[in-house]
Amino acid sequence: MNGLLACEAGDAEQAVRGLKQATCKCPEIEPWLVADLAELEGCIARLRKQPQKAAEAFDRQSFALRQAGQYRPMVGALLQAGRAYYAAGNHLQAADRFYRAARSAFSQKRPQLAQQLAEDALAAAQAANDPSLLNRLGQLEADIAASNSLQVAPKQ
Repeated sequence: MNGLLACEAGDAEQAVRGLKQATCKCPEIEPWLVADLAELEGCIARLRKQPQKAAEAFDRQSFALRQAGQYRPMVGALLQAGRAYYAAGNHLQAADRFYRAARSAFSQKRPQLAQQLAEDALAAAQAANDPSLLNRLGQLEADIAASNSLQVAPKQ
């Protein structure tokens, strides 16, 4: 926890010390703790301007959150991975992570967030020039639009 606080404060060295302390205390790690440690590694890599390393850590975080059944925070981890991959110039991986985050948000009945993430995915997929992902995004955006039109307006 101290490591994440140090990350938020921009103190990479203190964050690294927090990471070392946490990993030394845990010989067998539960998925939720793996997720926390991976998030910390991603934050440290981001602070050190290592976007590819950050992306890989956020991928580990999202995988661990999925294993732990923590789907809501998994969306955030996928978003962070997408941003890091984009910063690393890997637009295809960025588009995939944004797409997965959008799909997950949509399945969680969070259409506004899903729409925002789908727009991020679309920009990255266009940069990557990936027709397959563009087609899947088109379908997801149609599903989001359809669900928005099905929502009943509140009674006045």
